[in-house]
Amino acid sequence: MGIAFFEFHNSDSTFYGSHNAIEMMNFYLSEAQMHNQTSNPANKKYNTVYDGTFNVNSVLQAQSISTKGHFYQTGDALKDKIPDIYDHNATLILPNEDDDETWLGIEKFSGVVM
Repeated sequence: MGIAFFEFHNSDSTFYGSHNAIEMMNFYLSEAQMHNQTSNPANKKYNTVYDGTFNVNSVLQAQSISTKGHFYQTGDALKDKIPDIYDHNATLILPNEDDDETWLGIEKFSGVVM
């Protein structure tokens, strides 16, 4: 089951507190949907050249791509083009699933997007 580019991941009643009051259905942005047009031929119509990106040229009318936070799950072809990102303490920020995964939480019974 999925919603556009999002795939169902799990149901979770602990995200909004330990009292189990809200049960969420969590959907994550599909990594396969962000593969280049060679790995995922369906992305040829979007001219997706690099793994881990969305081509947003048509939206911005300029050569532009979009990625998950801190370039999480981008392919090897972009590794040498990605700038180093540092926090306010001058600590290098590396992409990781906990901080940079893109997800959509929907309350199970009402359908409200959280």
